[in-house]
Amino acid sequence: MDENKDIKDITSNGMPEENIIGYAENEFIADEITEEKQFDLKSARRTFGLLSLGLFATVFVILATSFSIGAFIPSELLGKAWFPYLLNFVVMYAIAFPIGYLFIRGLPKDEPEIPTESKMNKKTFIRMFISALCLMYVGNIVGTAVTGFFTFFKYFLREMPSQSFSEMFNKDAFFVQIIFVAVVAPIVEELIFRKVIIDRTKRFGYMPAILFSGVTFGLFHGNFSQMFYATLLGFLLAYIYCRTGKVIHTILMHSVINIYGGVVPTVIFALMDTERLDAIQMIEDSDKYIEAITDFAADNILPIILYSLHMIAFLTVAVIGLIFLIKDRKRYKAGTLKADPPMPKGKTFKTLFVSAGFILFVCAVLVEVYLSL
Repeated sequence: MDENKDIKDITSNGMPEENIIGYAENEFIADEITEEKQFDLKSARRTFGLLSLGLFATVFVILATSFSIGAFIPSELLGKAWFPYLLNFVVMYAIAFPIGYLFIRGLPKDEPEIPTESKMNKKTFIRMFISALCLMYVGNIVGTAVTGFFTFFKYFLREMPSQSFSEMFNKDAFFVQIIFVAVVAPIVEELIFRKVIIDRTKRFGYMPAILFSGVTFGLFHGNFSQMFYATLLGFLLAYIYCRTGKVIHTILMHSVINIYGGVVPTVIFALMDTERLDAIQMIEDSDKYIEAITDFAADNILPIILYSLHMIAFLTVAVIGLIFLIKDRKRYKAGTLKADPPMPKGKTFKTLFVSAGFILFVCAVLVEVYLSL
């Protein structure tokens, strides 16, 4: 009898035979569930890699067209102030983006059951807009500093900056510029960088989708002046799209931001004699420069006051936005849903940004950046 007891202790440790069978079955089921719910790292790398390759193709087409377009278009047409905007629209949105889309059209979209809030009330929209201006202000400071450093480096190599005040704020292309900045760019860019990209990456978790959308959106701008604030804004716009599932919210937000940060200064500078300002920048004698800039300020007092008020308002709203961002940090963290199962720890950067497509995309962007300085 003692011998039988010893056998029972060894085989079941006192557990009834039916419990042993049940325990084994549960272990098998648990293993099966674990196997089914493993994160598909291969699919994630393929998705982000193809998206990067599509963006590289887009930038490559833009660059190739920019270098070759002069040989096919009459010089008198290229001299029209409005023509570069029309040409940019055709090349970027009618040619480059469709070609880039060919690389990603086969990628699956996210499942419709992924939860979204689908609505954004006016109060939340205004709060998000104010927060966006804070991100824009901070990113603009960084971008201006970096641009200034590299522009000085080019000046040291006796290469002058590529754009003057009269080129940046061209009065002859005023209305075309407003339409492009306030309407066309927000619609197309939000459809690409939010709807197309996030719809294909949200299944890997909100955070990877937001990071990839924001970083590629910033890089795509192709210049240091816009790159940093565009990246920060891209994060916020991606978060809004993930939470609402409605691209109309990000299009409106993008448009209002462009109007406040781009159109308003353009309207103010249109009141100034920008060609005269360009001429003043070329004066090397310090005494003559001070005299010229003083006379210019006296003759352009109204736009200078308006621009000063705009910048003061910008700074004030940015401070309020910083307070909102600090207060809302827990909401943002709670709102970034993870995939089920989540992406393995330590794999996010490599999965999103270490691929042949992304490296090619960055190289193409660096060419754009150099040309923009």
